[in-house]
Amino acid sequence: MLKTFLIVFSIIILIILLVISYRKYGYRISPIDNEFGFSKGDAPEAAMSKAKNFHETGQTSKAIRLLEAYLRKNPDEINTRICAGDYLLEKNLPSKAQKHYSHVLSLQPSNQEALEKISDCYVLIRKHEKAMGGYFSILRQSPDNTEVRAKVAGLYVKLENYDQAIKEYRTILTKNHFDTNIKQNLADLFFIKGDYQRAVNEYQEIIKIDGADIEILKKIAKAQCNSENYADAALTYKKIITTDESAVFAYFELAEVYIKAKKYDKATGVYNRMIEQGVDIQPKFIKKLADVYILSQEYDKAIALSQKLLAENPEYLPAIEILGTARRKSGNFSDAVANYKILITENVNPAKVNEYKRIISSILCDWGNDFFYKKEYQPAMDKFVEAIQYDSSNPEIYLNLGKTNQAVKNYDAAFSHFNKALELSGSDTKILLRVGRAYEEVDQINAAVDLYYDAAKKYPNNPEIRLALGTTLVSAGFYSQAETELNTAISLKPDNSNAYYNLGLAYEYQHKDKEARANYKMALDLNANHSKAKNHLKALTDSKSPDTDKAIGAEKTAQENQE
Repeated sequence: MLKTFLIVFSIIILIILLVISYRKYGYRISPIDNEFGFSKGDAPEAAMSKAKNFHETGQTSKAIRLLEAYLRKNPDEINTRICAGDYLLEKNLPSKAQKHYSHVLSLQPSNQEALEKISDCYVLIRKHEKAMGGYFSILRQSPDNTEVRAKVAGLYVKLENYDQAIKEYRTILTKNHFDTNIKQNLADLFFIKGDYQRAVNEYQEIIKIDGADIEILKKIAKAQCNSENYADAALTYKKIITTDESAVFAYFELAEVYIKAKKYDKATGVYNRMIEQGVDIQPKFIKKLADVYILSQEYDKAIALSQKLLAENPEYLPAIEILGTARRKSGNFSDAVANYKILITENVNPAKVNEYKRIISSILCDWGNDFFYKKEYQPAMDKFVEAIQYDSSNPEIYLNLGKTNQAVKNYDAAFSHFNKALELSGSDTKILLRVGRAYEEVDQINAAVDLYYDAAKKYPNNPEIRLALGTTLVSAGFYSQAETELNTAISLKPDNSNAYYNLGLAYEYQHKDKEARANYKMALDLNANHSKAKNHLKALTDSKSPDTDKAIGAEKTAQENQE
């Protein structure tokens, strides 16, 4: 019991001594103080020299501990505080570094070094307003301080204030036009803003100063591609290849440029050149070449390449997909469907299986339409019905069934399928127009008018809907309403000769012959082969006497002279 009492008593005495020591000397006795043994008034040079040695040997944390131990005894030593802050910044501890710089500024508010570094800390801890204030305070005193101005520009970039950042970079370049780092930052900003020509100009200036650089050339080519300047982009990628023949990426990018420019023969030429040069060719590379053959409508080559791929890699499913696409494009619908059925069987991904089913449904629609345009309506319907098995939610199938039934005059079935197509599509304009024409075909003009009016409410800026409504109103005898709709159609699409022709009809049926002739002439100006407009204009001109209408005679003479 006595032993326990003595232990507790000793601990209490030790705590009291620590408290007295803290109150007397203003610091805690710590293991760190014991480790480095600093006293108040010690010269800072020795501490900073030791810290520097630790830092240079990779012991930055120990250097920081040493400096902070010194500063507990000598809190107002400015250079030591700045050095401690620098090491903390290096260790990415800006909040701790900031406290040292802040202490320096409380002692010496005009210390530019501490002000710049505390602003750097504010940037890192996202106190951007404080950082900007610090940098601008320095620039007011030293406007030619380009390093600080570059930091201001960088901060504007962080804040996405690109215009102000550009202004700051340009100010720097007025002092040093050959600073290529600043030029690159400026060019990158132009690129971000979509001002690709200015970006290219700055990148090219860098090359003039520093010489050819593949990374800069890549940026130039990218900017040229983004501005759809494919010819110059191709030249830039060729320049990269000339600089470094092993730059495989440049071959791929050059081929992509040719694809975007729809110069498929040149794209395939690049790929074949890579094959000849023995580039490490992966199956996906051969697939890409086959894709380009499909784009260039060289389906036989795409098929041959895919078959070669499958011979070497029997389980490479993308090759089967290419085969299916190429065969579909070439009209070999039977084999195309067979290829996609294999993909469904071999694939375990439910999303991919559903995608392939939708593709089969679409191929069957193509196949059915091939029969439809040959007027082989029963085989067409068979294919459309088969398509439903693979994608019953595809409105295109029901539209196709509707138009095929319409072609064989089975209107009840046609309207049933059209309504299903409208239900699935959410009233697609293409389907609405087809339904309207079917109503007109069975002389249900009022039903067509009602349908088109509803469509016009839903799609007020669709010129095809307005034209269809105006044309049907002419057929129904509602001429003034037709004028309104046809004029709207013309305002939405001024180059539609049929809109002018039908407006001419509306005027002619109201005996407004002058207006009718003017619109027929407009239709012919847009389409000289518009036979109906030509016939109506001729009939109106022939029906008028030159004595009663000299202007019409003059128009006729002018027209004959033109002919």
